[in-house]
Amino acid sequence: MKESVAPTTPIKSRRVIKRKREESEDEAPKNHSESEEEPKTPPKKNSSKKDSDDESEQDLEHSDDDTEQDDDNDDSDFNESPKKKPKKAAKKTPTKKTPVKKTAKKKTVKDDDDEEEEESKSKKKQPAKKKTPAKVKEEDESEEDVTKTPVKKTRGAKKKIQDDDDDDDEILTSNSDEEEKPKKKATKKKAPAKKATPKKKTPAKKIKDDDNDDDESEEDITKSPAKKKRKTKKEIKDDDDDQEEEESTKKGKKKAKKEEEEIYKWWLEPDFEEKLKSEEKWKTLVHNGVVFPPEYQQHNISVYYKGKPVKLTPEQEELATMFAMMKESDYYTNEVFKKNFWSEWSRKLGDDHVIKKLDECDFSRIWEWHLTEKEKKNSRTSEEKKAEKLLKAEQDAPYKYCTIDGRKEKVANVKIEPPGLFRGRGAHPKQGCLKSRIKPEDVTINIGKMEDCPKPPEGHKWGAVVHMNTVSWLARYSDPITKSTKYVQLSAASSLKGVNDYLKYQNARDLKDHVDQIRKDYKKMWSSEDETKQQMGVAMYFIDKLALRVGNEKDEDKADTVGCCSLRVEHINVKKKPTIELDFLGKDSIRYLNEVNVEDKVHDLIKQFLKSKKPADDVFDNINPTSLNNEFHKYMEKLTAKVFRTFNASLTLDRELAKTDKQIKGMSIQDKLQAYNDANREVAILCNHQRAAPKTFDNSLQTVDNKIQDLKELKDRLKEAEKLIKKKGYDDAKVIWDKNDEAKQKEYEQAIEDYEAAEEAVKKKAKAEGKSVAVIRGTAVKPKAPKKPTKRALPKSAEAAEKQIEKVEERIRDAEAQRKLKVDNKTVALGTSRINYCDPRITVAWCKRNEVPISKLFSKTLQDKFPWAMDVEQEYKF
Repeated sequence: MKESVAPTTPIKSRRVIKRKREESEDEAPKNHSESEEEPKTPPKKNSSKKDSDDESEQDLEHSDDDTEQDDDNDDSDFNESPKKKPKKAAKKTPTKKTPVKKTAKKKTVKDDDDEEEEESKSKKKQPAKKKTPAKVKEEDESEEDVTKTPVKKTRGAKKKIQDDDDDDDEILTSNSDEEEKPKKKATKKKAPAKKATPKKKTPAKKIKDDDNDDDESEEDITKSPAKKKRKTKKEIKDDDDDQEEEESTKKGKKKAKKEEEEIYKWWLEPDFEEKLKSEEKWKTLVHNGVVFPPEYQQHNISVYYKGKPVKLTPEQEELATMFAMMKESDYYTNEVFKKNFWSEWSRKLGDDHVIKKLDECDFSRIWEWHLTEKEKKNSRTSEEKKAEKLLKAEQDAPYKYCTIDGRKEKVANVKIEPPGLFRGRGAHPKQGCLKSRIKPEDVTINIGKMEDCPKPPEGHKWGAVVHMNTVSWLARYSDPITKSTKYVQLSAASSLKGVNDYLKYQNARDLKDHVDQIRKDYKKMWSSEDETKQQMGVAMYFIDKLALRVGNEKDEDKADTVGCCSLRVEHINVKKKPTIELDFLGKDSIRYLNEVNVEDKVHDLIKQFLKSKKPADDVFDNINPTSLNNEFHKYMEKLTAKVFRTFNASLTLDRELAKTDKQIKGMSIQDKLQAYNDANREVAILCNHQRAAPKTFDNSLQTVDNKIQDLKELKDRLKEAEKLIKKKGYDDAKVIWDKNDEAKQKEYEQAIEDYEAAEEAVKKKAKAEGKSVAVIRGTAVKPKAPKKPTKRALPKSAEAAEKQIEKVEERIRDAEAQRKLKVDNKTVALGTSRINYCDPRITVAWCKRNEVPISKLFSKTLQDKFPWAMDVEQEYKF
């Protein structure tokens, strides 16, 4: 083959370019990170070493003959090689500008050698526009000698030009780990040309010298399509800017998410045990205060009294609106609720107001306004909802995090509770009372001594500012109705909350070392002649065996809920030995009804305590919660009745789950979860974690029943199809299968037609009457559209149908298990014990032992709440 000889002109030009490059380096923008890591002019020794390493790599890829040719070429082409060494080192400058647009416009094909030489120069950011035409000429003359496939080479040249253009418009940052593979690909692509052109090796070395700076460029060479050449420089620049902006946005989001999700592993700190013993929660605390609800906006809709409209002041209207919005709830007709509301509202109306009776008031206009506003809110576009959400997040952002000892921690409830009508739990006597608006003067701020106190809203001042580093709350205020203290707390996933949870379960776990002695002692009390000690012994027994709450005394204006110490005679029914029945309202007015067998001595003592007492008298009239907890403190400093509940709940779950380990081996995940929930239910029953059946229970159960029915119908269809395929063949079976699909589709279309006609009629009526659709419908809940039937493909063979039948049967079993779980837990709250009373390490260890994903039992929120439990060994026992 004809050997192409490099002219002397490019060498001279390179000297000129070198000077221009040095001038341009002073003006060109620097890549900050690279300039710090690498010196501009590394020592000659390093460059030589890198050259030798690169030559060794080339020797693994090419024959000895090729190497000899390349060495000869080195002598002829680079006769000033000593001067070139520093030039190689200088290539490591981080800036990359390649003004080679003239070459791009002339659709010419470059020799491989000169192509790489041009790439080397572009990486040095040389303004080589004057030199380009001469070089293109030389390349045109030697084109046939270089390669037998000029078409492919042209494409390669186009890619090269595009890459150089990209370099000219942006500064690239190298990433050697990600681009190692593209580098190798680029080297391999050039390998065949080495045999044809003796100039190959030296430029290859040059490219390798520049790999640290220009790996990303080489990646683009191998990947960028030839089409890109058609883009103008402006288009390329716009694309690059958009890409850079998109990448920076993604990086910003990832960084923000990483910061938000970063967990402080306090349990791995070397001084962890010392911190647990310390009463001090923090050394420094900084936060921005709290968010107050917006002021009431008057809508000027009248209440009608005896058929006539009555205008209200903003304060009066606000209360009327609160009551009107209750129309779809049971509170609207609740006599206690209505009585308390009228007491509050009549006070705002005043003695001289025209409205004298609540029953003669018509709130329907305000209710209709509420429905209309709700409909408007629900009909917003996704863009509007997104914009509103972003605005809200932006407004709340300064309050969502605080800084504790230099660490960023999330705050749970930054918003002060808005005013409203009190509902309470259970049959609360104050239902319907007004929860008045909390003002800054009602709020106490807790912050570090040396920190600036957050500013209250304009025209207000804080009720107090304290510096209590033995507590973890940021602010507090008093509930206007219950008078209990409400706190602005840290998130459940915060380190301080995590420490509290850890201590709670560790304290319960430590009770194991004392419980035997406690049981011996309270049994001795039963035989005491002192009735106070007898009552103490029986109360301790109830708390230990029945996991009862201690039972504080309640005021008359609070719900009549009781615990162990506040049990009354009317709550206990003594039956034949060894049985007694307990029936009372526990926390949240949840009924506790339990028939239990007790020890004979306890049975006798209960009979004794009830003797000669009235139904409303206390059973344990000689003790109270304080004296009971003081008795517990003799065994453990922090032992209370609540620790017993946590201890018994965790111990029960641990024992019940231990029974399942052998039984559930080889079972499906759904069956394993059923076994876990059965164990969890035992804990919920022990702790009386009951609930009223959810209002949506029937609809929820119907959804599951419909799912099971659909799956059974599908199973029948598949069985029929399997028979037809075996008997008549696929084509005949397909005809019947398609007919069934068409029938289902027609049913659906008819249902949709009826649904749309009904909706259209409502809309027309609303338009005619000048009201909203929600008002005409009479509810804020929109009816659901009919569900579109799923179109399924007929299995290709009888064997395929059989496999599908097996899968459907498995889905039916899972759905039936789901239904059973719903029914069994209709009035049982499994989550309460799992979240608040059971050591999370028990659940995590069980999941690990039985290969159940923790996400099946712990949501992301719970995993964030208990990060310290996630690393526990699978052999963990409570």
